[in-house]
Amino acid sequence: MAYGSTKSISDSILAATDGESIQEQIDAYMQSSASGTTGDGLIAAATINKDTDAAVSAMRKKSLGARESQAKAQKAVVNDKLASVGRDWMALLKGVEEVDAPTNASFRSDLMAASSTSAPETTDEEFLQTGVLPVDRPDVLTPDGSDNISGSGASIAEGRFDGATTPATTSLMSRPTVDNVDAIEAHKSDVKKQTNAFYLDIGENAESDHGSTPVLTADSREENLADADKSMDIGFGHKIVRGGTEDTSGMIHGIKYKEADGTYIALTKEQKVKILNEDMAVNLVAARKDYTKADGSVAKGWDSKLKDLGTSWDDLDFRYQNALTSLAYNVGGKKAATQWKAVLKAAKEKDIGLFAKELRREDGGSRTAGMDNRVAKELYYAGLIKNLSELNLVWTEKVKGVNVTRSNALPLVTSGSGVPA
Repeated sequence: MAYGSTKSISDSILAATDGESIQEQIDAYMQSSASGTTGDGLIAAATINKDTDAAVSAMRKKSLGARESQAKAQKAVVNDKLASVGRDWMALLKGVEEVDAPTNASFRSDLMAASSTSAPETTDEEFLQTGVLPVDRPDVLTPDGSDNISGSGASIAEGRFDGATTPATTSLMSRPTVDNVDAIEAHKSDVKKQTNAFYLDIGENAESDHGSTPVLTADSREENLADADKSMDIGFGHKIVRGGTEDTSGMIHGIKYKEADGTYIALTKEQKVKILNEDMAVNLVAARKDYTKADGSVAKGWDSKLKDLGTSWDDLDFRYQNALTSLAYNVGGKKAATQWKAVLKAAKEKDIGLFAKELRREDGGSRTAGMDNRVAKELYYAGLIKNLSELNLVWTEKVKGVNVTRSNALPLVTSGSGVPA
């Protein structure tokens, strides 16, 4: 090539851009300069004119002019050096391009030949050859030759978000139908509405409205306490503990129900519903978490228990979720977390009879018709049953030390539940 060897040019660039080399060249220039500001000329001039003010002044002017000339000379040296380095870089790059040109041409030729003689085996190769991403051809075929991928049961066609009318599937990666995205959002909205409606049904029909201002509780577990020690009920079963934060602050979930002087403020229906929904949410959170016992061991909550069962809270049918939430609200989140497990397995398996049986609870240490009626209401308003006959289950229960055969999951339920027989 016409530019000299790339090695020599590279060495020249390295030498030219070295700071010490540049400085050496500037020093050499200064040493060879005939400037009157250096060497014996300046000393002689100073000696001859040392007693003459005019001569000294002239010397100063001459010195300043010499320094300006020196600065210009230094700048010229640096600029010439930069220009030289730039030319050398261009020469080097041009040289490398010429040297590599035959190899690159051969490589491109081989690629084009391969592309024209062989069909692409993967979507990557097809994309490289055509520039178009394949969408109708699967990368991986299942053993039966279908185009299902990723083990989801969804085909590539189903996975495309286009106007195709491929049938919907139940797989996680199935292609949404035209209206499926809106349908999903509508479903979520509907679930929330159904859940809020369930909470209100439980509040009105299982808890009942205790009023817009606090009243002494009628819970049997507090019947032996003095009135001054009993909790206060308000709205749909919300409890205000004497001396507790709500009692002293006059606030429930951000809603003011009592003035500083102790005067009660009547709650609206909307406020009572908000308190009910917040209570449900708070107790559900408490039921799902783990607890550390006094001895340092861990009492598992619902999330951990469901994980042990190979599932999760989010995987449960929302109707079972709602019934379980009512359980936590009724007995307290922590108690529900640590004392109920079999009911979670029944929810996972959607075994409604076993679920009803395990959802039962005691009132004051005993099984009662009132509590069985409450469970029946929870199942009914959750949409899990339409009538009590769906709860037929043969099982054995120990009553006062005696085994009793039962034919219904809720053996003590009565017509007072309001659920059709």
